[in-house]
Amino acid sequence: MRKTTGTLFAVWLKKTRKAKGLTIDALAKAAGTCKGYVSGVERGKVAPPRPRVIWRLCRALGENAHDPTLRAWIDKAPDSIRYTLNERFGKELS
Repeated sequence: MRKTTGTLFAVWLKKTRKAKGLTIDALAKAAGTCKGYVSGVERGKVAPPRPRVIWRLCRALGENAHDPTLRAWIDKAPDSIRYTLNERFGKELS
């Protein structure tokens, strides 16, 4: 199955969740969503969350939602903006 958009967000979410010592279940509960959805986002198997869900996940993680929102929706941006964002965040995929 082809990964959906949001790979940069998926990498960030998993890395940040683990750094905070949270399980997928704990993050999902704190953000008011289900663990299957959070797991799918982290694995790149579902579309990126809508901004409202990103904000809830970030609040549960104690993080600002600005960069994660950009990461989640980078593939929807025009080419010139996508290039700049990939330069900014792309190294994290390596």
